[in-house]
Amino acid sequence: MIPNETIKKIQEEVNIVEVVSEYVNLKKSGNNYVGLCPFHDDKNNPSMTVSAEKKIFNCWTCHTKGNVIQFVSKIENISFSQAAIKLGKRVGIAVSDNLNKEDEKKNRLYDLLDEASNFYQFYLNHSEEGIKALEYLHNRGIDDEIIKTFKIGLAPDLYDSLTKHLTKKNYLELDQIEVGIARDGNKGLYDTFRNRIMFPLSNVYGRTIGFSGRIYNQVDQAKYINSNDNYVFHKSDVLYNLNNAVSEINKKKQVYIYEGFMDVIAAYRCGMKNAVATMGTALTKSHINTLLKLTQNIVLCFDGDSAGIGAMHHAATLFSEFNVIPYSVVLPNNQDPDEYIKEHGSKSLYDYLNNEARPVYEWLYRLAKKRLVVGDLISSESFKKEVFAFLKETKVSTVVEYYLNQMAKDLNVEFESIKRDFDKYNFSYSNYQPKEIKKEVKETKTSSSKKVKRAFQVIIKHLLYDSQIYNKIDGNEFIDTSLNLEFSLIAKIFEMLTSDTNLINNPAYSEIIINELNKNNNFKAYIDQIINDKTIDINDKKEFEDCVKTKREYLNKINFKKQKDKFIKQPNKENVDKYVQAKRDLLG
Repeated sequence: MIPNETIKKIQEEVNIVEVVSEYVNLKKSGNNYVGLCPFHDDKNNPSMTVSAEKKIFNCWTCHTKGNVIQFVSKIENISFSQAAIKLGKRVGIAVSDNLNKEDEKKNRLYDLLDEASNFYQFYLNHSEEGIKALEYLHNRGIDDEIIKTFKIGLAPDLYDSLTKHLTKKNYLELDQIEVGIARDGNKGLYDTFRNRIMFPLSNVYGRTIGFSGRIYNQVDQAKYINSNDNYVFHKSDVLYNLNNAVSEINKKKQVYIYEGFMDVIAAYRCGMKNAVATMGTALTKSHINTLLKLTQNIVLCFDGDSAGIGAMHHAATLFSEFNVIPYSVVLPNNQDPDEYIKEHGSKSLYDYLNNEARPVYEWLYRLAKKRLVVGDLISSESFKKEVFAFLKETKVSTVVEYYLNQMAKDLNVEFESIKRDFDKYNFSYSNYQPKEIKKEVKETKTSSSKKVKRAFQVIIKHLLYDSQIYNKIDGNEFIDTSLNLEFSLIAKIFEMLTSDTNLINNPAYSEIIINELNKNNNFKAYIDQIINDKTIDINDKKEFEDCVKTKREYLNKINFKKQKDKFIKQPNKENVDKYVQAKRDLLG
């Protein structure tokens, strides 16, 4: 238990009005403050009173009341002890709760990581290197207020400046290694992160649990290096910016979920402070459990590419298990928030995110319908199966009924017919001869084209130097290594990354990949050619995305010819399904 004198000291030193104001809009009323109670449906008449003098809050309707620690405990759905620790840290009061060995270790590592974060922040604002880094951030639209809010820092371009600093402060070397901020080399301990802008990652209580370091003035290096999973940091549990966003989520009863932390910062720039992001992983049940304690009003802000669509489908399926239908919003032209702000401005982004969100199933249905060629049987069956795929996975019966009805109208068929097909989800095509879909695309041999060859070279160079690209490319596409040398090379890279999941976060990622590939004489000369090709800029995001699109078109043409040949020889159900899918992919 936390000593009573500590609890009393926290209550005395923490301003209850300031704390409650972070969650509730308060107005002065005599000696007290009043606001809408967040613990019941208090829409019209403010029924909660906060007394600065007595240091208590009280709702006259639902009768919820207590001190500032009890308020934070209830509104953030955390224990009394956790709320006391959080508020104690706010005013510099160390809270001892007779911790067991496990909690003692966690607190020791939190202290270590907080000190590292403070070091990075100080270096950004008080060094020659920091001047250039600040200039880079300002040019990206990240001003000093955002830098302070998100505790952005800078890792020096030095061998062991952080580790020396931490060791002098008596932080254990093994702890530094365990949390991933230090490595053990021939010359002793050295810094993991060097010459990178540092974005600290925090738990819901605001304690630092890891880092993401971004390049800002180098080339041919991985754009991001992230902390490895460890005793206090687990990517599948962490939601970036949740600690900052909790109060705004509580106020607006809504949360926006992004795929990356730079998207969250861009959203913050336009005034949207109720945003969080997953840390390079798909949404998990752990994430959902955390968010649903705060609100059921969820908005998914994922990319409109195939990976983003897959992530949205996955998220919709997970939320359906909790009987929740999330909304979704996708920026036009597959832009990310930062790109959208540059083109349209912050206000336009704020308006778009607030006005264009639609139920996720509506978005998925519209996407499938875009590929529908009305009157064509193959296209109609393909449309049905694409919609059936996400409807089969939802647990919300009203969603299923609504979109089956909508499909019946769009296909001009009876609802009962659609319902029978959906219930069976098994089509018989053994005697079915489809007619060609409109807008036939000519089949051309593209394996030797300069455009395709260039596309593969760009993709390979990005894979060599940016580990995060691994998550943006489907490695299953490169199983057939007989197609060409590029396929074999990419397949080998994916094989290495799949067999060693820690390799992605290894600071020496590029060196390890290239050294391993050079052991194969078939690859060595080709890799050297790509590395020395100065026309390929790994920081050119647009060229990379264009090349991925070219790669996709090339694979679609190959696959379509393959599936068409098989379908003509034997038009059974399996071959028809594959033909339909290949045709749909080809038409985009």
